[in-house]
Amino acid sequence: MENATKALLIAGAILIAIILIAIGVKLVSTSAKIKDQAENVSSTLEASVFNTQFTKFFGTNISSSEACSLLSTIYVSNAQDTSHIVRICLRDSENKKIIFAHDQTTLKELQQAIQEIYQDINRKKDMTYTIKVTPNCTHSPNHSGYDDGYIICISITENY
Repeated sequence: MENATKALLIAGAILIAIILIAIGVKLVSTSAKIKDQAENVSSTLEASVFNTQFTKFFGTNISSSEACSLLSTIYVSNAQDTSHIVRICLRDSENKKIIFAHDQTTLKELQQAIQEIYQDINRKKDMTYTIKVTPNCTHSPNHSGYDDGYIICISITENY
């Protein structure tokens, strides 16, 4: 009888140990999923904050001074954060390319093109512009104007 009692105690202890190990494995698995979700939320929030500095200029009747402010913001952003370069396309009202800063290959060339666009817009004080993410942007992986949630292509179109 004593041996049977001891065997039951040992079996119970083994069962409790297995349950505790299973709970530990489940907690580790759950915490890894929570960590991944937190990283995704953090990445999305980071992209959203980055994009906000540009999207506040988006619209259909944007003044030349606001367009110049956007270009200054892009110029500074590109200089400070080379991991998320924003490219610009300036178009006339018929959507023909005037200055296409997407095609610049180096940051220096891109920044020079942004300065040229700035000067062009600054000369046209009475002009208004439509500013938005460039659709069909060849520099974004899915041609949406975004890369991992970050804006990388913006078009500025003259309104007549």
